[in-house]
Amino acid sequence: DAMRTILAAKKDLRIAIASVLYKEGKISLGKAVEIADVHYEELKKILVEKGIKIRRGASTPKELEEELSHLGS
Repeated sequence: DAMRTILAAKKDLRIAIASVLYKEGKISLGKAVEIADVHYEELKKILVEKGIKIRRGASTPKELEEELSHLGS
C-alpha cells in the first residue's frame, strides 16, 4: 500500500517514527530496529545522539524474545 511505499523510501522517516515510539516506551529496541530498518548498533547510536535513553533489558517476555532474535543481526 501507499504508506509502506513511502516508508520504504524514507529512511529518515522510519528512524524518526521508531525513535518516538521507543522513547514513549511503546516498542522495544528490537522492534525499533525493525521499523527503522537499520543495524542494532546504528540505531542505539542514533537514539543516544537524539538524547533518548537506552532502556537496558527487556521489560516483558515479548521484548526479550524480540531482542534475542536480533542478537544475530
